Amino acid sequence: MLAHEISYITYCNEHLFGRNCQATIDVGTVPFEAEILGIDLHGALIVKKSMGEIVNIHAGSIMSVQAFA
Repeated sequence: MLAHEISYITYCNEHLFGRNCQATIDVGTVPFEAEILGIDLHGALIVKKSMGEIVNIHAGSIMSVQAFA
């Protein structure tokens, strides 16, 4: 067991599947492409959209993940 919540988030970020990869993400609207950056302290997925906007996603689905070419 990890002693502190930040240690847990750090652990999750170090082992996050798809981190630094391009993904198709569906949050209930039109799916979009974004780079998976990590998880914030509240457990939201941090992504960077194609135009450079960084957003935190609290609910949705990752439809596919592909490594950058």
